[in-house]
Amino acid sequence: MSNSDKKKVLFIQPAFGHYRYALFELLHKNHDVTFIFIRNMSEYPSSISPNPEWNMFFLNRERNHFWLLKLAHLIFQLKPDVIITSINGSYQSIASLIMGRILKIPVILWSLTWDTSRFRSSHPSWKNFQRETRIRWTTKNADAIVAGGTQARKFNQQIAPEGKPIFTAYQSTLDQFLMMKEHAYSNSRSSGSKPTILYLSRIVMSKGLDILIRAFSEIEKNMAAHLIVAGEGPFLRHCEMLAKQLALRNISFYGEIQNEDCWKLYNKADIFVLPCSGKNGTEAWGLVINEATSMGLPIVTTDAVGAVGDLVQDGVNGYVVKAGSTSALRVAIEKLLSDDSLRDRMGKESRKLFDSINSYEKMYDGFHNAILSITQGH
Repeated sequence: MSNSDKKKVLFIQPAFGHYRYALFELLHKNHDVTFIFIRNMSEYPSSISPNPEWNMFFLNRERNHFWLLKLAHLIFQLKPDVIITSINGSYQSIASLIMGRILKIPVILWSLTWDTSRFRSSHPSWKNFQRETRIRWTTKNADAIVAGGTQARKFNQQIAPEGKPIFTAYQSTLDQFLMMKEHAYSNSRSSGSKPTILYLSRIVMSKGLDILIRAFSEIEKNMAAHLIVAGEGPFLRHCEMLAKQLALRNISFYGEIQNEDCWKLYNKADIFVLPCSGKNGTEAWGLVINEATSMGLPIVTTDAVGAVGDLVQDGVNGYVVKAGSTSALRVAIEKLLSDDSLRDRMGKESRKLFDSINSYEKMYDGFHNAILSITQGH
């Protein structure tokens, strides 16, 4: 890239995530980027750390009550050519847009928001009104939008003024299959033994692990299967107690797994399930689905997951069921458990979808094109 195409970019994120490393590295190499991480710690376990060569600031929101003032000061101090912020309606996006207006700096909104109706059903009306107002204001006032998938793109198109430039940067993450090959491991999926169902994600109420456990209690009565649960979170204890109450015999809790080791569990699994309940909002995307599809697993998930339509296509590489429905989840899983050839076919389709969507280079292009579109002539 020529120096004339390089822009001074302020890239604001809630926290550093290992799964963003390759994207951030491409931005670092091709633009003059300063990364601002609102929180010091990520909630995702990994040994991957930010590149010390990056220009970075950590605002330590966990302890610093004045982080918004610090953010505004940094924007004023650095005066970038463009600001990239994330999350429709977030306070960091509001502050970015206000400072952008004052300093005449264009702002790009990175959006994974695609459905607000589930949030509305579980919160008081005043809170819903406040949140909806913030979402609409930030979406309408951003100079450009980078959507993380098809559903997010459609959502933003409905709110943004006509003609607003909207780009797509599909959510991407590490290829677990390549990580497995680096260790020269062969596939260890069940062959004549009990098929294995895998849940691997943070264990919070909205992820719906309790629904999967209830569904599995019915499956276990009629079919040979094993359920592996991997992850930590505030809802774990409840789910462990539920499994005991239901007297499940074929469930294993593995606890927290470093991302670099997740391939070992995907390699054991025959089916991957992300049973998000839709309680208190939707799943913005579901990067574990990227990982599972990279390993050629058929997917069972719900209509509360943002990756649906892109990485999960109902009847093609798995099944999409109504969020919160134990019976629908059970039926979908049983279809896959009872048919080896169906699992194999849908697993191959998963890998095809992964190859067509998961690309850090294409993801970077979405941001690069957005940057150039709103800085030309500046």
